[in-house]
Amino acid sequence: MIEKSKIRIIVGCVDSQIVGIYPHKEISDALSYAMQGAYFSKAFKEKRWDGRIRLLQRNKFPTGCLDIVEAILIEQGREYEVEDLRPLQEHEPSAFKLPGVSMRPYQIMMIARMLEAMTGYISVATGGGKTLIAAALIKGICQPSAFLVHNTMLFDQTIEVFERCFGAENVGRFRGGQEDIKPVTVFMVQALRSHIGNKLNCPMLYQFRVMIVDECHHVASNGQKAQWYQVARRFKNAPFRFGMTATPQKKRWKILMHAALGKEIAVKTVSELQSEGYLSETDCIFYRINVPDIFTTKYADAYNRGIVENVVRNEYAVRQAIKQAREKKIVLLMVDKVAHGAILKDHLDHAGSGLNTVFLWGAWTKSKKKRTELAAVKQDIKDRKIDIVIATRGLVGEGVDIPVIDCIVNVAGGKSDITFRQMFGRGLRIAEDKEELTYIDFVDEQNMHLYDHSHSRISECKKMKQKVSIRLMEN
Repeated sequence: MIEKSKIRIIVGCVDSQIVGIYPHKEISDALSYAMQGAYFSKAFKEKRWDGRIRLLQRNKFPTGCLDIVEAILIEQGREYEVEDLRPLQEHEPSAFKLPGVSMRPYQIMMIARMLEAMTGYISVATGGGKTLIAAALIKGICQPSAFLVHNTMLFDQTIEVFERCFGAENVGRFRGGQEDIKPVTVFMVQALRSHIGNKLNCPMLYQFRVMIVDECHHVASNGQKAQWYQVARRFKNAPFRFGMTATPQKKRWKILMHAALGKEIAVKTVSELQSEGYLSETDCIFYRINVPDIFTTKYADAYNRGIVENVVRNEYAVRQAIKQAREKKIVLLMVDKVAHGAILKDHLDHAGSGLNTVFLWGAWTKSKKKRTELAAVKQDIKDRKIDIVIATRGLVGEGVDIPVIDCIVNVAGGKSDITFRQMFGRGLRIAEDKEELTYIDFVDEQNMHLYDHSHSRISECKKMKQKVSIRLMEN
């Protein structure tokens, strides 16, 4: 009987190599995902391809998947040894302190786990201080660091925090029209992807030893040819590769996030942060609505008639917003479509409430002048000079920090658990003169699709252990 040779795994920053006779099929299957739209291809129809993208190529696999490969080898009783070629570094615990910041115990624990693992992502509910965790980590490692974000408001918000922590002279910006590389550089993913194009190498990025991806659940998407995953792989000399998210990805190609960043290494939930006093308590109210009668209408038409153009629903949302604002709460009306926001703004203008209202959407980020105006509006909101904010989810639905929001009225509907949790998180932060977050939504009984989506949102509230009440609309 021929003895199987010992397997060697040679670990690099981006990719690792497996040498020897190993269970190729099992590892290849584990490191694969179903390609979106594969069934349209000729190769799939002719059964020459199984429709899966495989990350194991010529004995190489993404280093983020090292734990998956090791688990398969251990399960099969195969002997193996690991040769880690990544540069290691000693760390002094006191180096991770930020000026004027008292780190929370769970934040310190997460930093320790990230350092030990070198790769991986953390799941921290909105308001848990992910940016401060990243800043402390970068300060302690003290190596050139890249921080990746995906929208303008997050970009500006991160720059503001990092400049306080590291000094403006040490913080660089990389986005449309700006390519200023510094020891700590904030990158807009879309701008970096455009800069890289189809090049396999990008020498500009070789200087970075730390790569952190904010809202890293986007890495799990294979849309636009998996652009987040491809960008992450260009940081070829970064042994420290981390992700941060408030909404772990559940889609079938989550393997991409695992490949780019590694496994989940720490979790802090909404309910845990609330019980420890770091987030606001909530009161979630869903109002039942059953007009117009479009129960069997297809979704696209139902969304327009049952949500965007639904006069009864819109007027009730505005009435609730005015009621909450008159109780000295700062109200955020969330919409999906710009046209819907314009309808609500018109309702508010004609209501004659005397309340200060602003409507924020993508146009506010299209130029430096508009971004400056947006920063001023955000400050007015924080100073409680604005009573009601109407905003699109695309602009403020993810990662944006406005702690004073006391009430969220979700006029947009929606089914996605990720989108819902991000939106819900806009109001969870604690602020002065804020007692709790009031979350107002609808049980849309007028259409079967909208009804199903409503119950998905109720289910997410309950999963987060939030108090939920379902009520009839008041006259």
